[in-house]
Amino acid sequence: MRKCAFVVLCLFAVFTCQGAVFTVDDDGAADFDSIQQAIDESWHGDTIIVRPGLYAENVYFNGRAVTVTSEDPLNPGIVDSTVITAGAGYAVNFVFAEDSGSLLEGFTITGRGIFCDRTSPTIAMNIIKDCDTSGIYGDNDAEPNIAGNIIMDNLGGGVRRCDGDIIANWICGNTAVNGGGLYDCRGFIKNNIVSGNIAWGSGYDGDGGGLCYCDGYIINNTIVGNWAKNSAYPDSHGAGGGLYECGALVQNNIIAYNIANSNLGGGFYCRYSTWACTNRYNAYWNNTGGHFGGNLYIGSGSIIDNPRFADPGQWDPNGTYGDSSDDFWVEGDYHLRSEWGRWDSGSTLWVNDSLTSRCIDAGRPDTTDWFAELWPHGKRINMGAYGGTNEASMSPSREGLIADMDHDDWVHFTDLTLFAEKWLDDRPPVAPDLDRNGTVDFRDFCVFVDNWHVPPPTFGPPTPDPMTWETPPYATSPFSIRMVASQASSGDGTSVQYYFDNCRGGLQDSGWISERVWEVNDLDPVRIYGYTVKARNTGDEKETQPSPCTYVTTPQEDLDEPEPDPAEWQDEPYFEQPNKIKMSAVIATDESGVEYEFDCTSHPAYSSDWQNSPAYELSLPAGVEDTFSFVVRARDKSRRQNTTQPSIEASAEVDLKAPTPGEGWWEEEPCKYQASSSTLDWHVRMTAEEATDNSGTVEYFFYCTEEPAVWPSGFSSGWQSERSWDLKYGGQHVDIGQWKYKVRDAAGNESTFSPLVIPTYCPE
Repeated sequence: MRKCAFVVLCLFAVFTCQGAVFTVDDDGAADFDSIQQAIDESWHGDTIIVRPGLYAENVYFNGRAVTVTSEDPLNPGIVDSTVITAGAGYAVNFVFAEDSGSLLEGFTITGRGIFCDRTSPTIAMNIIKDCDTSGIYGDNDAEPNIAGNIIMDNLGGGVRRCDGDIIANWICGNTAVNGGGLYDCRGFIKNNIVSGNIAWGSGYDGDGGGLCYCDGYIINNTIVGNWAKNSAYPDSHGAGGGLYECGALVQNNIIAYNIANSNLGGGFYCRYSTWACTNRYNAYWNNTGGHFGGNLYIGSGSIIDNPRFADPGQWDPNGTYGDSSDDFWVEGDYHLRSEWGRWDSGSTLWVNDSLTSRCIDAGRPDTTDWFAELWPHGKRINMGAYGGTNEASMSPSREGLIADMDHDDWVHFTDLTLFAEKWLDDRPPVAPDLDRNGTVDFRDFCVFVDNWHVPPPTFGPPTPDPMTWETPPYATSPFSIRMVASQASSGDGTSVQYYFDNCRGGLQDSGWISERVWEVNDLDPVRIYGYTVKARNTGDEKETQPSPCTYVTTPQEDLDEPEPDPAEWQDEPYFEQPNKIKMSAVIATDESGVEYEFDCTSHPAYSSDWQNSPAYELSLPAGVEDTFSFVVRARDKSRRQNTTQPSIEASAEVDLKAPTPGEGWWEEEPCKYQASSSTLDWHVRMTAEEATDNSGTVEYFFYCTEEPAVWPSGFSSGWQSERSWDLKYGGQHVDIGQWKYKVRDAAGNESTFSPLVIPTYCPE
């Protein structure tokens, strides 16, 4: 079994109400000998500490807001030896309205995975591996918070249908029909390593080796070595080795060494281009099948360059070169190489390389996401899973001060307080370890003193003040409103944040965000909403006055199918030489826009996907002779996707098969004879075996390989319905060459030529 290194990218503190503490031990003295017994006896705020052992049970939290934890979730040995396993069902179940107060941390989950139904528990710092199911499966809009886990080698995929935040996990070696790593996850997907996962399809699937249909915010992930496999339909599936149809926002990621079928986006496949897949400030490298597929192209701020990982990893052929069915991904070390300092988790030291990755200081600018990165930095986040963390590789830039802990460009009493909190801390990497030797001590204090400066003078809030709109709020659908604030200028020289406030109350506000564009979703149709916007400096946090409240009414939801309904044919399917079936629908109308699907009822593999065009053209392989039947439907592009009834069925007769010649080809091989006593009355005659064709029409063409130049029409017969050819050629010694023939049907499909024959003398 391949193993992912146990790396915790961030520490997650979970605070619960003060409650009782219970212990569980499967073979020793404790309050309980099973986890389920302890949960059944617990209540909200309690903590259940599980000692190392094998717990073969199906665990249900039963709605309890309790912490179920191993003895030390930060100790890999403890986590590895505290095992929950199940042979049927799911090993751990959150199905009774659990929220973030229900916490599972520090276990190895195996055999069967974790199931969440309409719940939002916290799942942190576990190893979830070797499950016959998905590692974590969500249903009915489940929103688990998934943080700091290793999710590996699961046969039903890594994480599926989970809409909560997925942060700082290592998701590797999982296999599924679509989306080996993550499938249909719509939350905040950040600082994860998604590696060596496989989407292995044999039908209309095999897409999204790493991520598939994940429409959340996909930020600062390392997506490497994933594989979208499909050999049955290599022209249309096996797409998106790294990502397939993903992202409200795909930003600051490294997408490298992924594999898809030819031209189907080894890196990222998105059919709908930029409005559906916002792709920017990403690094692409060495993706087989192309970096982009569908209608996607490189986004703003993105680069195509070697990320220069400490170790890029590789696909191992497992000793069977040429057979990819047993290949497996060998994990690498995805820290970025840097001449100024790269964190080595094995030695727990900063090491220096001979070169520096271009992915350092290459993420989205004008944000504060880089605050957790250690100095030296360029005040700009790195790309990849370690960007924005204390393991981010260091920058050649010397912006800022090494002892500036609160990032206000000054070193003063606030920074001294933050420095003191880590005094004698020997758990690197931490910012106050200023000499980067692994301990916060007097040597670091000397560096701190050298950086001491008084605070800057006070400044005003950003301008304009009050804030204004570049684009006032407007409805983008019955369920969503978009707005754009004016570009604000900082009043203290730091960056600017924006706050979009629902001035009618009762709905979610944006909070302070660095983007000046905000779109709010899940609204109600035909309802009035109002918003203001304000800005603040990120340094001294001085705020502008808000803009006046701007009101907007969402439109009525589209409840009607496109017209006409049922759909109708403009041009019924028809066969066109040399090998195409063409058809078109009557153009349908709908206020939300229209898509069309042409369903081949006789041969489903030849159906179209949903497409914008009302016309469909199908290319067929040679040798087909059959009837192809179709219906067409139309649907609108609203959230409901209202769909018409299908049209009447219409068919096209296809004939791409040549007639079948007789088994021996010649009934009478070419021979020559003298038709009369005249020496110039020599003939050559021949008769083909009778050929057959379903169309009932066959023509024959007898061809002479040596046509005499003096005969304008030559010796060959041309196409004729008769299967015999008798040619008067003149004197006995005229060279009449060698002969062969072929046949064709009414559609023009031609056979190959018969064997060549040299005419002999005809029998008497």
